[in-house]
Amino acid sequence: MRRPPLPFLVLPLLVCIAAAQAPDPPKQQPPKIAWEAGPGPAKIGDQAVLEIPEGYLFAPPEEARKFLELTQNIPSGRELGILTPQKADWFVIFEFSDVGYVKDDEKKSLDADAMFKSMKEATDEANEERKRRGWGTMTLVGWKQPPHYDEATHNLEWALEGKDEKGDIVVNHNTRYLGRRGYMSVNLVVDSAQLTGTLPEFRQVMSKFNYIKENDYRSFVKGDKVAEYGLTALIVGGATAAAAKTGLLKGLWKLLLAGWKLIAAGLVALGGLIKRLFTRSDETTPAATTEDGQ
Repeated sequence: MRRPPLPFLVLPLLVCIAAAQAPDPPKQQPPKIAWEAGPGPAKIGDQAVLEIPEGYLFAPPEEARKFLELTQNIPSGRELGILTPQKADWFVIFEFSDVGYVKDDEKKSLDADAMFKSMKEATDEANEERKRRGWGTMTLVGWKQPPHYDEATHNLEWALEGKDEKGDIVVNHNTRYLGRRGYMSVNLVVDSAQLTGTLPEFRQVMSKFNYIKENDYRSFVKGDKVAEYGLTALIVGGATAAAAKTGLLKGLWKLLLAGWKLIAAGLVALGGLIKRLFTRSDETTPAATTEDGQ
């Protein structure tokens, strides 16, 4: 049964099988990812807790960055974890930005066209870095789901469709969970054709995500740090929006890593190599727990 490609994450480095020689040189094996298996709670930094269901795997920060490098994505250094079902047909990346309390007064004035233009320019520039690393390029195609803000949950949600240099279509579905001290970026990476079917499962899993009470959006009190930008910047990236205002657009792809980035994910069926990335090994640690048992 063919495994559908994961969105925007390409693994061409795993395809480099050494040519047969006598004797054969040792093949470079990808490092194992130390997944934490559900069921059980996992800390998402010091901000939140996610109850990992049975049948799902969670990679803590260092393992998450290792995963991104293996799948030819540029880590931001702020990754707090990656979640994937054991069948590995989609995954989620968690990052937190401690920018302060983000006011939602732009909720009725989001300009999807203007935001897409900025994001496309930054993605095109990021391709120069991808080429430098010997990786394939990516192209932003359009909105799969325009930005939408939920006033009840204080979540900002949108989905972008893109394609890799081979023309494979993938989707990044983004959610920003607003909190008292910043926001949690939750990036779902999935094959374009699977998005509709995956969203109910994703939302069911994420229904078990909760900020620690003192970090909840509703816990804001006068005197707390307030972010210098609003909802629009959460979509195009806070640093990117600030640079656009001042005309400092050089190196835009680097600024994207501060708030938004396009994730690629096409998994190639390479038997044991893929299995080492997505199946627990004897080195897998049990599900993480907080000190107070939450």
